[in-house]
Amino acid sequence: QAKTPLRRLIDSGMGNTAKIQALLKLRQQLNPFQLSAVIERKLRSICLMATKVSAPTARSRRWQMENYSAKVMEPNRRSLGYDRDISRMHRAWSKEKMLAAA
Repeated sequence: QAKTPLRRLIDSGMGNTAKIQALLKLRQQLNPFQLSAVIERKLRSICLMATKVSAPTARSRRWQMENYSAKVMEPNRRSLGYDRDISRMHRAWSKEKMLAAA
């Protein structure tokens, strides 16, 4: 039969009685549904922060799609300034990450 760590400690009889009583009192006060709601809210806010950091802007996504389709359709033809534009986009993303982290 599965037991919680607190139940195993109580059954073993090898624990500080005052601490065990404090843990039992704490367990009586906790509401698992309320704890679950708090955890879900915090996870949602963490996920929102994570997506803000790494999400490219609509303008950069459009630029990527336009250049990707041109590259696939004409693989031997490089547009002028392609490397410069990639470098500029990389700097913009780095700046967005730095600002989001601050």
